[in-house]
Amino acid sequence: MKSVLAVLGLLLISCSAVLIYMSYRDYISPEKIYGSWLETQVMHDRREVITFNKHGVYRNSHLITTKFDFDGKLIQFKSGGRETIYQISGTSASPQLKRIEPSQPVQVLIKQGYEHTLEEPDNAWRRQNTRSAFAEGFTSD
Repeated sequence: MKSVLAVLGLLLISCSAVLIYMSYRDYISPEKIYGSWLETQVMHDRREVITFNKHGVYRNSHLITTKFDFDGKLIQFKSGGRETIYQISGTSASPQLKRIEPSQPVQVLIKQGYEHTLEEPDNAWRRQNTRSAFAEGFTSD
């Protein structure tokens, strides 16, 4: 009886380890980020499109690097001697990437097909904010 319990215990531990390993592999799988990501908060004609696939990273349909690293939260790659890092943000219903390196200018991307999940900015607020920023440019301290 003890040997049967020992075998069942080892089997349970082995199954748990396999499930944890498979879950981790799924978590860090670059296939989670494969596809096109569209820049938000810019006019459509100035929108940058970043595409990740098994061949590399494309910016506006131009291959910029053939290698990138993905650890489940961060995407890192080098292009033109500069390192770029994106962090997964948003939710599973609205997957987004936020560029954290270089930090300026701020860039947020949303996965293509999820654009409808973005909140539309209030145009009246945007006009007022633009007027305030414009007026501040002409005031002196």
